[in-house]
This record gives sequence, structure tokens and C-alpha cells, in this order.
Amino acid sequence: PRYRYQAIKFTPLADTTLIQDLVSLTLALLQPADRLAWLATLRAPFVGLTLADLDALVAGNAGNIILDALGTGADAQGQEPFSVDGRERLQRTAPILLNAVNRRGRQSTRSLVESAWISLGGPACIENDSELNDAATYFDLLDSLENESLPIDRDTLDLRMKDLFAEPDADANGKLQVLTIYSAKGLQFDNVILPGLNRAPRGDDSKLLHWFELAGQDQIVMSPMRNSKEKELQKKEGDLIQFISTVEKERSQLEDG
Repeated sequence: PRYRYQAIKFTPLADTTLIQDLVSLTLALLQPADRLAWLATLRAPFVGLTLADLDALVAGNAGNIILDALGTGADAQGQEPFSVDGRERLQRTAPILLNAVNRRGRQSTRSLVESAWISLGGPACIENDSELNDAATYFDLLDSLENESLPIDRDTLDLRMKDLFAEPDADANGKLQVLTIYSAKGLQFDNVILPGLNRAPRGDDSKLLHWFELAGQDQIVMSPMRNSKEKELQKKEGDLIQFISTVEKERSQLEDG
């Protein structure tokens, strides 16, 4: 069996499959014309349509509104082109999704999304109890955005989840923890593993600008650096300009003498 571990403030909340599915469900319910959100929702495990059934649902028409197609798909009784499994999934989930869309504006966004997720069987699709805590964190975020009168869209959600992390595995015993070196400061462990210490150290970061002073002048030549070849070329040009400036200065001094 897989050895379980706890990742402390390690996995961004927005990178987890559960939260990505919840974001898709949120945007699909709030923005029925969001085709990408609907496709992602229908592929999520709490709906689980195959790619073939998705293509059949939209009838190969990229402009077909998925919300309208859901009602038709749910009414299909033994008709092609849906698979038996796909038809059964649509008949179970489409009424839930359509009902949720019709409740927009009549209840809070958190209540709308959370109730739809539960009705679709979302909690049954999680792998461990810590994911329930992640879902609760996301629903709290929806409450917070609504209370602050902020738009609930993809950009706002991404921005607000930037500093949120997934909860560590609740089924792990805590004996093995994965942390960044900064999070581990001040903590004490019997054994600490630092991977990659045998690797060569990282080289200097590329410079954004290259500059040098002109010989005998209170001036600076400055230029952007884009790649190693350009850096080398800039350096050679800079050395040449500096050499020419030095020669010109010495020649001027000789002529004055």
C-alpha cells in the first residue's frame, strides 16, 4: 500500500483536482454560457461523461449551448448517440444541474454550489477527509467574495486562492511530513531529508540590463539582455566601444601636447 504523508502548506489549493472541479461547477452555474466550465463540469467525477458522450451532447457543434443540450440529453430514452452509461449519467445529473441554474440569484452562491455538489455526489468522489476541509475552505471563499460584493469569476478566484494551500492528508499519521525549507524553520525532527544536495549549485541569474561607463566621460551605456549570445555580443561591442573611447582620449591628449 502507498505510504501516506502530510504535505504542509505545500500544494496550492487551486492546483488540486477537487477545487478545479468546484471552480468549474461554480462558473457553469453562475455563467451558463461559459462553455469551458460546462465541459469541465460534465467531465468531473461527480458527472463523469466520456469524451464520446460529450461530443454527442453538443452534436459536434462548437456553438451549441451546453445548458440547452442538457435537457435534450436527459430526455433521451434508449436513443443514440449516447452510450448506455452516458445516458444514465445524464438522466441522473442533468435535472440537478438545470435546477441549480434556475435557482441563481435566489440563494447565496455558496449555498447554490455546495448543494449542487452534494446532490451530484461530490463528497463520495473524494479520496480522504482532508479534501472535505479543502471544499469547506473553498465554500468559505465564495461566502467571503459575496460578502465583499466582489465578482465571482475565474480571475478573482485565482487571485484569492493564490495564498491558500490544500490541507495535509488527514489519513496520514504525521510521521512523514513534506515541507519547504522555509516552512520547516524552527521545527525539530529526529530525521531530516534534503533532496538534491548532490546537484550542482544554480548559476547566476541572467541580468536584465548590461551597462558600462564610457572611459573619460561621465556617461553610461545601457542595454537590455535577452540571451547568452546577445550578452556575449553586447560585451564584445562594449569592450570595443570602450577601447575606441580610450584610444580617442589618448590621441586627443597627444595632440594637445
